[in-house]
Amino acid sequence: MNLGRARRLAFHGGAAIAFPRKNGHLTDNGKRLAGLFTAYPTGADMQISALMLLALTVTELALLFVVIAFYLRLRKSEALIARMQTKQEEFLVKLRANAQLEQELVDSFGRRQEELARLDTDLTERVIMLNKLLKQADEYARSPQFLRQIIITGHRQGKTIKELAKATGVGVDEVELIIDQSGV
Repeated sequence: MNLGRARRLAFHGGAAIAFPRKNGHLTDNGKRLAGLFTAYPTGADMQISALMLLALTVTELALLFVVIAFYLRLRKSEALIARMQTKQEEFLVKLRANAQLEQELVDSFGRRQEELARLDTDLTERVIMLNKLLKQADEYARSPQFLRQIIITGHRQGKTIKELAKATGVGVDEVELIIDQSGV
């Protein structure tokens, strides 16, 4: 607005107020009135400003509490993650140890299987050899000279003819003939 105007209007709370002027300048009363309206708010304005200040302060405090709560939760989460990482590392160490033990068992099992296969081959060879020896012993036991030697030795030890016949699988007549031929 132009300073040369006779009257100045101030709008306050929707009402227009005219300040007293003389020769285009504010009078002392006009200056006081203009200063009151411009420098100092009225009671309704003070209540609104105080309420807004209170609302902003409460909002700031609420935001501060939210930030503090978030920070505490964040610290708690960090501690939980650290514990979980420690447990995961321990689990991985145990898992590696178990895998190593399992590998050792598999290797040991493989060595034992090879050893058992070798032992099975050795046993098979020995069974064949023992069967040959048994056949030879059976042939030797059935040879006439061996039977004659058994009968003569048994007769000298005092065994009866029937016992010797039964032990050798030869008839009683043959046992008597062998004893008579030996001259014992």
